[in-house]
Amino acid sequence: MGIDLIAHRSRSTCRRHCRAKRFCQGLSDHSASNPFIGLPIANRLLADYPEGGNTSCTKKGTIVYMSAKRVPARFYQTEAGNEPVREWLKQFNLLERKIVGTDIKTVEYGWPIGMPTCRSMGKGLYEVRSNLPGGKIARVFFCIFENHMILLHGFIKKTQKTPAKELDLALKRKSILETKR
Repeated sequence: MGIDLIAHRSRSTCRRHCRAKRFCQGLSDHSASNPFIGLPIANRLLADYPEGGNTSCTKKGTIVYMSAKRVPARFYQTEAGNEPVREWLKQFNLLERKIVGTDIKTVEYGWPIGMPTCRSMGKGLYEVRSNLPGGKIARVFFCIFENHMILLHGFIKKTQKTPAKELDLALKRKSILETKR
């Protein structure tokens, strides 16, 4: 689907052409001087399009429509309610979390996607590949389950070959997830 950018000269042409026309009609302040004017439109659209459609209005009559995520990411939860990948991500500094998060977001919007961001590990398991500052290499294993990207396990890679214990843990969590069905 991609991103559609519709630039209109006036609100009347905006009403005729954009998918969000009924939301643009009611706005009194639709000026380029206020860069946050798009937030009410985006909030209303998210309520109207719960599958994840996004719009933002940044200038008079300009609507940007971004397609929905193809596979929204969800954290794997243990029986105790813990989310191991979320806890693992919290130990990183802000920059490292942003890099890993951006790579996960790339997979969410671009699925199916290949190297260098994502790689199949076999048996329905994939990895998000992130290169962090200081030469660190982060990997997040995930699977596709019920049209969601389930983040199963994350680790810092120290050798060229993926450690068997990391792969086995992700496969174990994947099998637990599939048996809960």
